[in-house]
Amino acid sequence: MAEHGGARLAPRGSADTAEDDPFAELESWSERSVWPGLEAAFDLVRHNSSDGTGKSTRITIRSPYTLRAAHETAVVHQVRVLTSAETTKKVHVELALPDTINYRPGDHLAILPLNSRQSVQRVLSLFQIGSDTILYMTSSSATSLPTDTPISAHDLLSGYVELNQVATPTVRVSRALHITDIMD
Repeated sequence: MAEHGGARLAPRGSADTAEDDPFAELESWSERSVWPGLEAAFDLVRHNSSDGTGKSTRITIRSPYTLRAAHETAVVHQVRVLTSAETTKKVHVELALPDTINYRPGDHLAILPLNSRQSVQRVLSLFQIGSDTILYMTSSSATSLPTDTPISAHDLLSGYVELNQVATPTVRVSRALHITDIMD
């Protein structure tokens, strides 16, 4: 790219998915290299929000309404474990996609499993809200969450958030700061 006038904004990042958490590594690399490179190259200034991400999301609770999002279903053809028992488990999954989906190498495919009823109920109990409580979210930045439309707390927690994934270091710090603010 440099031969055609491109300038490197940050060093290439990588993660050993057999040993590392790629999401934490991506987050760390973005904070350490990408954002400073973008800020320097384009004279950008990031604004901080209360959670330290520069993004804001507002959730409003209102009367119950059921929303079922459209989705496509794929068939799992094969699952192979790629790692040894001593390391973090990584698997290779082969899917048969519906004819309506045109997938090519390099495309991104999101897998949206459903969280267990027990996990969803645990979170609902923690926040003391009913499963039929309606949430209405808006966001100032791109998000995979359903925004600008009502959704029940049960539907949101069942299919739009990962309740079993370990939080990255930045998320843990952000939440700790937020909890401290609430406690004060």
